[in-house]
Amino acid sequence: MIENARKQKRFRAVKFRFEIGAGTYRERYMVVDNHIPLFRVNQWLELKSIKKASTGQEYAKKITVFLNWLDNIGLSFEKATNRHVRHFLHDLIFGSLESNKIKSLQATVSSSTLNGYIVAITGFYRWYDNICQTEMVWGTKHMQANKSFLYGQIYSFEYKYLVDGYTAMLKLGQEYTKWYDAEIKEKLCGNFNTLRDEAILRLTFEGFRIDEVLSMTFDSYNATERLIQPTRLC
Repeated sequence: MIENARKQKRFRAVKFRFEIGAGTYRERYMVVDNHIPLFRVNQWLELKSIKKASTGQEYAKKITVFLNWLDNIGLSFEKATNRHVRHFLHDLIFGSLESNKIKSLQATVSSSTLNGYIVAITGFYRWYDNICQTEMVWGTKHMQANKSFLYGQIYSFEYKYLVDGYTAMLKLGQEYTKWYDAEIKEKLCGNFNTLRDEAILRLTFEGFRIDEVLSMTFDSYNATERLIQPTRLC
């Protein structure tokens, strides 16, 4: 029973609806901390949901994954730095040695999903940084100036190199047949109904690009030297 309780996530993204008129409701998504709405995060989500509720849903899902990851290492979102965000992205891609969960490249998330996490996390901290600076101007003692600088580190950091490097690893090398032997060439050329189409293929066998072949005319052919010069070379 205790083990099952430990596996439950502290933060969850949930859907709720509120009445905006007699019998009229509007749906939204929010993040709860052990069933209690997380005020600051939900303020940001509401701004993201104004135009489209599904946008708030996607942001809620992604920020919840990040919040639970921070909770697993004993950290609140107020104390996070760009080092933690980089570590989080690394865990999404490769898994974690600490949790004995190592992912293969085929089983991990897509580059578009990774970019979605980056947009959600940096967007939240950019908004939260503005909130913290406003509170300091009005004299509250909740945040110190150095905390604001840390949030600037998060949303100003270039995480793109992580995604680009990961995407490059996903691109598996492809093998192409560059050369055909005489037998294969004859089999391929024997399936055309017109001499023109056969001639086009035979010219590509000699190294011409298709646009070069299509630019050729009778005037392109030098009968004396038995050479042909395409008119379009780019």
